[in-house]
Amino acid sequence: MKRRLAAGVAVAILMGAALTPSASASIQRTAPKNILLDGNKVASPSGFAANGTTYMPVWYVMHALNSLGIQSHWDGSHWNMVMPASDAPDFTGLNIGSGNISIRVNGNLVKKVNGIAAVDPSSRSLTMYMPVWYVMEILRHVHVSSTWDGTNWRLEDLNPLVNALKSGDSATNFEVVSDLNMQMHMNLTSVGQQNLAGSNTPLDDQIKIHQDIRAGTVNGQRAASIAMTVADAQNTATPAQTINEYIQGTSAYVNDGTGAGWKTIPLSSVKSVGGSVQPDLGLQLSMIQNPTAQSTSTGYLYSGALNAAGLQGYLETALANTSTNGGFTSAQIAQLLSAVKGTVQIAVTDTQNGPQITGETGNMDMTLPSSALVNPSNLQPGDSSFLQDVSSVTIHETIDSIKNYLPQMISPPSGVSASTSSTAGDSTGSGVPGSSSGSSGTGPGSTSGSTPSTSSTSTGANPLHMSWTGYEGNVGSNMTLAGNLVVAADADSNGSIYAYNALTGQQAWEFPQNTFYNGILAGSPNVVLMTLENNGIQALSTADGQPVWSKQIPTPVDMKIVGQNAYVITGNTLYVYNAKTGQQLWTHVFSDTLTHVNADSQQVIVGASDGKVYVLNLDGTPVYAAGLSSSKVTGLTPFNGNWLITEGSQVFAVGPSGTLLWKYDAGSSMAGGNVAVDEGSNTAFVLNGRPQAVALDLTTGTVKYSQNLAFAAFSAPVAANGVVYYASNLGYLVGLSESDLSPQSITASYSPTEKVYTAVPPLVYQGTVIVQSHQPGYSGDATLIGFD
Repeated sequence: MKRRLAAGVAVAILMGAALTPSASASIQRTAPKNILLDGNKVASPSGFAANGTTYMPVWYVMHALNSLGIQSHWDGSHWNMVMPASDAPDFTGLNIGSGNISIRVNGNLVKKVNGIAAVDPSSRSLTMYMPVWYVMEILRHVHVSSTWDGTNWRLEDLNPLVNALKSGDSATNFEVVSDLNMQMHMNLTSVGQQNLAGSNTPLDDQIKIHQDIRAGTVNGQRAASIAMTVADAQNTATPAQTINEYIQGTSAYVNDGTGAGWKTIPLSSVKSVGGSVQPDLGLQLSMIQNPTAQSTSTGYLYSGALNAAGLQGYLETALANTSTNGGFTSAQIAQLLSAVKGTVQIAVTDTQNGPQITGETGNMDMTLPSSALVNPSNLQPGDSSFLQDVSSVTIHETIDSIKNYLPQMISPPSGVSASTSSTAGDSTGSGVPGSSSGSSGTGPGSTSGSTPSTSSTSTGANPLHMSWTGYEGNVGSNMTLAGNLVVAADADSNGSIYAYNALTGQQAWEFPQNTFYNGILAGSPNVVLMTLENNGIQALSTADGQPVWSKQIPTPVDMKIVGQNAYVITGNTLYVYNAKTGQQLWTHVFSDTLTHVNADSQQVIVGASDGKVYVLNLDGTPVYAAGLSSSKVTGLTPFNGNWLITEGSQVFAVGPSGTLLWKYDAGSSMAGGNVAVDEGSNTAFVLNGRPQAVALDLTTGTVKYSQNLAFAAFSAPVAANGVVYYASNLGYLVGLSESDLSPQSITASYSPTEKVYTAVPPLVYQGTVIVQSHQPGYSGDATLIGFD
């Protein structure tokens, strides 16, 4: 991705290898300028003003161009840029102009400019200066956004976003889950203020819409299902309305939730309605004004102001399909949109299948005149008084949507045959409403949009369903299994430790700790070990949650209970206790800052921040020390008497005597800094940042198979019952089949406003998967959830 952006940058600043013979050398009064790529300063050359524009040197970015995907060729008067084979830039409308330098793209002349040969103050050599404004014009046509404020030249690579939009156009399997919040306020006329004085007429309203769209294939035909729940947040006495739509081929059906059941409707009406209510449909680059790109661990986050003019067609469609459109002309709609303000953010994930849009957020503010909400040619009862009392309605909208591209489970509604016919004339596959951007939805009759506290949306062959929920409190950073209990903590200063039956969710006990733990728990069938704020550890009985023993030691950074022993590390010290009684067995001081600890039936291992690992026997005698890399140790996992050690992007397999068995480089940091292991299948599972899942042979370290991920992982993976589970960065708990890493199960939000957001790896007890979920941003109240 960076290659493309810098490629455009280099386009703007190349031309110094040779000077144009006709360009006369000159001495110019220069001033420092800045060139920024995706918000990062890459150069501070000197520039000068001439001929009504700014000139900047270009020679020093030639190598950057070559490394970023755009090849440049210069013969003294012609600059030819060769774009990657996948690109076909369109320069329609660009005026070629005149000048002593010809700029070509893929051999085609696109621009002529006047270059100026002048002395570069930094190198004190003669170099070619190019007019920034005309280079910016060329960059816009290769999807590199440019802005210039007289000092800073800001370049943003939009190619990943453009390619992601194209990918969405052609996607046949995907799901979009979105939440729309609309707040409205009626602004009164002077007459209305008098008429409504002292009345209870509400001037404010809030509408919440939760929508789940799923697209796929049924009986060889394009199909989609949409579930939408509309709730009036100001009038809780009015039940939410759930509307379901199903489209297959060129047949469409709707269930409006009034009890009338499913009805056949014209496909054209579904498209129209869909275009006005589905936030992901028809997304165009033109809707974002001056977008900026921010690199993330999985791709890009694009942000910009909403270009309301890009909504013209959608608003026209929406008004045309209401009985109160007021007969607006296109010019009148454009005038309304001129007052609309808003922002847009689009998350693009870089996958081996190319960039894909995986999330969108936005907000919009607008004020509609009251006349826009009624049809003067067909006034209804109350319309006249409304126009008299209300001058305008102010609207504030927010939208949050996530998208995946996994195979979808779509079933026709009851009474609709899966062999629904498709009209031969539908050659574009537009049986899916708004298919040009890749919409999708939940199946008719799904639980999405029902009571928020119990609904669950899922896709895949074996969907997970929420079976129980636990505490709601300030989010901690750990949870643990202790026999048949799952134990977690409210991280408030006056919070508690909670224990629940892992299968049923029934609360077993609560320990009202008032000492604020620092986020580390370790469990066993007999005791649960927790860390304390005042530099210590506390053991609780799993039977009743009562204190058993405690120790005053420096603040722990990690601890495990393995067998009869508890292993606790502080800054540079390992403490070993009898887990049941608290008797200190031994300690060991190291020369490094420690990060992780683990043990098996023969050895204990600790990892350090400088990449070293230390292995000791269970009596504390050293076995070996090894420096595997310079990256911090983030995971220590036992397997078959050996150790898997994760550091940065690398996995090392080390034998009990310190022999390096194999190593694997994931190419990027691993999710959660750790791997999952299944000794039964002799496999280790790695989730990297591409995002991709990889299965490794535990004996040799070779790749057995891999799978691109629709969702980047946020937590480390866990392998159990033939499934690899992880929490994604988009609010999903994801399950992959261990046999081939294909999607096995996915849960969307169990509530429209609270999703499975967590960096803590899931726990698996028998058939129940347990997560600690909280709001986006990974802060605030959290809920413990069991899925089965």
